[in-house]
Amino acid sequence: MGEIYKNLIDCTWRTADETSQNRNPSDVSDLIGLYAIGGAQDVSDAEEAAQAAAAS
Repeated sequence: MGEIYKNLIDCTWRTADETSQNRNPSDVSDLIGLYAIGGAQDVSDAEEAAQAAAAS
């Protein structure tokens, strides 16, 4: 199993209920890693953090 990569939202690494595989296109047997699939709350939190950062 490949490494699990989390989402960075508001300076916090977050896991997710689901992941997406990333494979080497020249060798599909080579699993690069599993990437967290963010949900609606993650998107909302990221947007809020981005707006706060832009305002500062």
